[in-house]
Amino acid sequence: TTGEESRFVARTLSALAGLQMDQDKLNEAEVTSTRARILFEKIYGRRDVNSAVALASLAEIKAKKGEKEEADALFKQALAILRKGKSAQSIKVTESVSKVYEDLLGKPATAAEPTKGKKAH
Repeated sequence: TTGEESRFVARTLSALAGLQMDQDKLNEAEVTSTRARILFEKIYGRRDVNSAVALASLAEIKAKKGEKEEADALFKQALAILRKGKSAQSIKVTESVSKVYEDLLGKPATAAEPTKGKKAH
């Protein structure tokens, strides 16, 4: 079906972007990753784990290109989506994305947490 084909294309684009990133073809990886993110958002919606992972992948590419501010914003957006998820998958992915955020941007992932409405301890 068209839905299955779209999911396949989105996953394939995501994998290709990862390969391009591994080969330091960062500009190509950014274009491919952006296409994958758009497809994931069309298929699953903007607040889905798959879309958040696509955002995090794009953030990783931006960070490796030295575009730290853009990377930071994308990571924060991805983590905000993931932290709302209660599934085991969301929790596991949140931990993984948090580690990449910390490794690439040199900030604790808690820096990506929203501060509005938080109580001081």
